[in-house]
Amino acid sequence: MVLSRIFYMITLLMFVALNGHLMVLETLVMSFQSLPIGINTLNANAFEIVARYGGTIFASGMLMALPIMAPLLIISLGLGILNRSAPQLTVFNIGFPTSLIVGIILLMVVMTDLQRFLERLFSDGLMFLHELIELMAQAGG
Repeated sequence: MVLSRIFYMITLLMFVALNGHLMVLETLVMSFQSLPIGINTLNANAFEIVARYGGTIFASGMLMALPIMAPLLIISLGLGILNRSAPQLTVFNIGFPTSLIVGIILLMVVMTDLQRFLERLFSDGLMFLHELIELMAQAGG
């Protein structure tokens, strides 16, 4: 929960720093020009593209979480094997500090490339919005 809030705040600040809020307002103005109020029909294919873009959102989340989750999963599996092979060892005394230290180190490594990743994600999302509005306007006007 705490990491979620930290990532949320970093992402929000990065969005504002890259002038994403201005680009969203520009897209909103462009949508009123392309799709005027009172338009009767919209292109039905546009909604299929919205559903397909959900896969891109899911893949981006996985790409962001995978560098942290995979090593932590390997550590947990290794500690589980260690617990089965030597039950007299208390894995809790070894496992929790190891997972915490490795997790913090991995977060530091991921944070170095987060700006480039988020910048690409924001630009792709805004380009998708522009394409969606253009596609919706094809049947409407």
